[in-house]
Amino acid sequence: MSIVTVQVGQCGNQVGHALFERLSSEIEQNDDRTVLDRFFYEGQTGRAAKYTARCVMVDMEPKVIESCREQAKQGKVFQYRKPKIQKQGGSANNWAFGYNIQGICCGETIHEEIQTELERADAIEGIQLLHSVGGGTGSGVGSFILETVRDYCPSIPIVTQSVLPFQAGEVATQHYNTLLSLSYLLKFADTVILRDNSSLVSEAKKKDSAVKANQQSRIQFTDINNAIVDSMCESCLLPTRTLSNGRVFKPCHDLVDHLTPDPRLKLIKVFSVKSERWNVAMNDLKRQCKTSLFSTITIHGELQKPTASLSRVEVSSPDTLFGPRCRQLVQKISGPPSSTLLSNTPSSRFHLENPTNKVRDMIACGAYIHHFERYGLEKHDVECAMNIVGQAIKDYETRSV
Repeated sequence: MSIVTVQVGQCGNQVGHALFERLSSEIEQNDDRTVLDRFFYEGQTGRAAKYTARCVMVDMEPKVIESCREQAKQGKVFQYRKPKIQKQGGSANNWAFGYNIQGICCGETIHEEIQTELERADAIEGIQLLHSVGGGTGSGVGSFILETVRDYCPSIPIVTQSVLPFQAGEVATQHYNTLLSLSYLLKFADTVILRDNSSLVSEAKKKDSAVKANQQSRIQFTDINNAIVDSMCESCLLPTRTLSNGRVFKPCHDLVDHLTPDPRLKLIKVFSVKSERWNVAMNDLKRQCKTSLFSTITIHGELQKPTASLSRVEVSSPDTLFGPRCRQLVQKISGPPSSTLLSNTPSSRFHLENPTNKVRDMIACGAYIHHFERYGLEKHDVECAMNIVGQAIKDYETRSV
C-alpha cells in the first residue's frame, strides 16, 4: 500500500525533502521494504539514484524546488521525478491570490501530476499533504489542491501536516490566510495534524545541545523541519505495529479510522515524550490521554530494565494503562525509551480561536481585506470561513472532557 505525498510551498517542500531523506536513510540502514514500497518506487537500472519519491512538488517560486532536487541529486540515494509544478513570482502571502490565480492557473497540471503518481502505485493507502497555512502558496494553492483532490478522489483518505504560523505574526495577512486554510481543511481533509511554529521551536531547542548551552543561538528552519519529520516518522510513518495483536499499522487509513471517526472533529495535536526514565514518560502520557477524545501512542526505543520491558506493557490491559480511547503502537527505533502521542483533543480548538478572533477584529475595522478583494475574495467568503471554523470550535467545546 502506497502513500502519495503532495508538497506545497516553501515549507511543504522543505519538510517533504527532509522526510524523504529520513525515509531513504531508513531503507539504506535497515533494508526496510515496507518503507520503500510505501513512499518510493525503485529507479531504473543505470540511474544514479536507487529510489524515486512518490511525491508531487508544487511551488510558485522555483528556488526551493530546485534546491531540493539538487540536494537529492548530490545524495544519490533517492531522486524526484522530473515533472514538477512551479512558476515565477510566488503567491504574495495572499490566500486569494494563491487560490484564485495560481491555483486555477496550475489546476489542470496539478491534477495530471497527482493522477500520474496515483496510477504508478499498485494500491493507494492515502494522500499526504504537507504545507503551511500562514503564507500564500501553502494556504491558497494548498486549499485549491485539497478541494480538487477530494473532488476526484472522494474515497482516498487525505491526511495533512499543516504548519501554523507564530501567533505574534509573520506577515500582516497571515490571520486571514490561516482562517481560510483551516476552513478548507475542515471541509475537505480527513485528518489534520496541526504543528505550530512556537511548539516546534521548543522541540528543536530540546534536541539542540548547542542552543541549550548558548540560548542566544538561533534555531534554523532546518531544525524545525527535522522536528516535524522526527514526529511524523516516530508516530506512525516508519513501520509500526499495534501493541494488542501485532497488526501492521497503516499511517493514513488507520489514523483516519481511529483518530477522526467523527468527521466534525478532525484536528490532531502531537506530543513527544523522551525520557531516560520510562515511568516518567508513562505518567506524562497518561496525563495527556485524560484529555483526549481519541489518541494513538507509539512506544519506541530500547527499554533497558526488565521491569519496564515491552512485555510488561503488552500484558497490561490497554484500558487500564491509557484508557479505552487510546490505541497503542510499537515501533523499533534504537535509543532510550520514548513515545509519541497523536491526540484528538478539545484543546485543538485554541488553534482555531486565535485566527478567528484576529480576523473578526480586522473585519470590523476593514483592515487588510482589500488585499484579498483585489483577487476575487469577498467579505462574505471570509464570513463563511469564520462560520465553518466557528462550528468546529463549538463541536470541540461540547466534547470537552
